[in-house]
Amino acid sequence: MPYAIVMFDPDKVDQRDVDELKAALDKVVAWSLSDLSTIDPTAPMRPTAKDIRVEPKEIFVGQWEMHRSDKNRSPVEVFVLAGRSGGRSEEKVREIIGRRITALKIIKPEYLGEDNSCVWLHFSERNSFGWIPLPG
Repeated sequence: MPYAIVMFDPDKVDQRDVDELKAALDKVVAWSLSDLSTIDPTAPMRPTAKDIRVEPKEIFVGQWEMHRSDKNRSPVEVFVLAGRSGGRSEEKVREIIGRRITALKIIKPEYLGEDNSCVWLHFSERNSFGWIPLPG
C-alpha cells in the first residue's frame, strides 16, 4: 500500500487547502504510479513487472504538520512512499505527480515553483514485515 503524506507549514497553509489536496492525492498518485511512460526500458524486470497499475483505494493519504523548529519548511511537501519500483523511474513518477498537482490546481499558485512546494518519492525495493510480539 503506497503512502502519500501531505507535510505542510501550518503558519503558511490553511487546513482547508491541505484537505483539498488530500482529497485528490489518492487519484493523482495512483495515476502517476500506473503511468507506463515511467517504465525505465533499461531496468531489469521480471515478465509480470509491466502490470504496474495502482488503484486510488490502495493509496493511504495522511497529513503531517511541519514543526516550527524546521528551518527549511516548504509550504507543502508531498511525500510518497511506495513498495517496489516495478521498473518505474523515480524521477519520471515524481515529475508526473508534480505536473498533475499543478494541472488540477489543487495547490494555490503562491505555494508553487522553485523554493516552494515539492514532491518526495521513495521506492523501497526491500521490504520487511513482522508482527509486534506479545509480551513475555
